[in-house]
Amino acid sequence: MWTWRSCWERFENSVTPALEAISWEQCRADFEPDGALRDIYVLRANRELWAKLFDRLRGAYDLSFSVDGIVRTLPASVEEVFALRPAGSPLLNFDVGSIDVACHFFDPAQIEFDILPNQVRSQSDLNELLQFLTLVGNAVGDTVVLTPENRELEPIITYIPQTKSFLYHKRLNAVR
Repeated sequence: MWTWRSCWERFENSVTPALEAISWEQCRADFEPDGALRDIYVLRANRELWAKLFDRLRGAYDLSFSVDGIVRTLPASVEEVFALRPAGSPLLNFDVGSIDVACHFFDPAQIEFDILPNQVRSQSDLNELLQFLTLVGNAVGDTVVLTPENRELEPIITYIPQTKSFLYHKRLNAVR
């Protein structure tokens, strides 16, 4: 049974600090295809943080925007994107190196992106992903976690902008 205490004990016993970077060999199994996406979260978000990140993404990547599969011009603000949510499904796509990143704007209180794990295939790909986590964390000034799909309390990698450091969380059930 899941409890906060068991989650914390697992966290305490499984975290390896990665001061420079995380090695591909260390986390390769976490990116083996298992039928699920990998999610990237900022769990304590609000519209102000979304706006900061939206502006930062606009300046850093070639963004593609669609609603219900129909390509549209990128809205001027994240407020305009969330205004579309009740009537449609907005989607923001962009590439981080060879990794396709998607954002569905599910909730103003939580920033969420998803990636396909099989697109992270090497140290170079992992470094690109870590740079993206860094960009997100620094833009919003809060912790960013990479997790298995829909499992925000089971981080694989955490970026902490206050210390500019990464944590790798050894997963007991990673595909080997």
